[in-house]
Amino acid sequence: MHEIAPTWNERCNRQLSRRRQRALSGQMRTSQAPTRAAKELALAVLLIAVGVRACAAAAATTVCASNVQSPPFFYVAQFNKDGTLPRGLAVEILREAIGTRVGGPHIAKLPWKRCLKLAELGLIDIVINVPTAQIDAAPFFITEPYVEMRSAYYVSRRRWPRGIPITNLEDLKAYRLCSLSGNTYDGYGLRGQPVDSGTNNYISLIGKLHAGNCDLFIEKREVVAGLRLLAPRVAEAFASRDLISARLPEDSPIGLHFAVSKRSKEGAALRARLDRTIARLKAANTINRWMMGYLNAQR
Repeated sequence: MHEIAPTWNERCNRQLSRRRQRALSGQMRTSQAPTRAAKELALAVLLIAVGVRACAAAAATTVCASNVQSPPFFYVAQFNKDGTLPRGLAVEILREAIGTRVGGPHIAKLPWKRCLKLAELGLIDIVINVPTAQIDAAPFFITEPYVEMRSAYYVSRRRWPRGIPITNLEDLKAYRLCSLSGNTYDGYGLRGQPVDSGTNNYISLIGKLHAGNCDLFIEKREVVAGLRLLAPRVAEAFASRDLISARLPEDSPIGLHFAVSKRSKEGAALRARLDRTIARLKAANTINRWMMGYLNAQR
């Protein structure tokens, strides 16, 4: 395993030190009300505390992702002495777009809303794996989707022996929904609908169905297929006869994007570089080959 050179760590620390000093001096957004400024300062300190100290790639680009892993798009395969070693399609694209160091960019795993907030404030440059139309796009430059996914919904056979018929997305509103913590179903026309998102692992989520705490949850079929890479026990739970799955009648596939903070120093340029990389990789069918490589890795 390679080690990060001291000069690289020093460069990262200098960058975050400058960001911390800007927050402390009130330069981040001087026109804001004191309460908002205090919140920004708290988030800046939190950023340092949670260890977002390594840089994502050349030019010290900082990157974050949801702490709920989603193979084959993003997951942590192992640990090294300086943190986690990220893998997945999003990581491959970042390597192509912004360069590599020590096996790829360092990606901070954070609760989803915190990740987005830090990027909105300019403390993170890039958020990976942002689903189409499921965040407020105003603070970000959103790239073209690098992959498109289809969704399925899951029901407990113990509670619903014949399953639940969903013929259009409006039907979902008649049922009690649950999800992983940080996930949103806004892209399915469910903005404002109550969703039980009190768990951060799939075993507990499936358990909620069997216990009758909710009727169904939604997940991308490609994510479920990729769980075999990371969590065989979870993959087995999805394959159980006690769980019924069916294709969701979506209006269109949901894409995964990169969201680049508009307050990042090179925000527009980063988005343009990512878009060029995505277009080149799609044209060469490289992303599909990577996808098949990940999904077939352990068969």
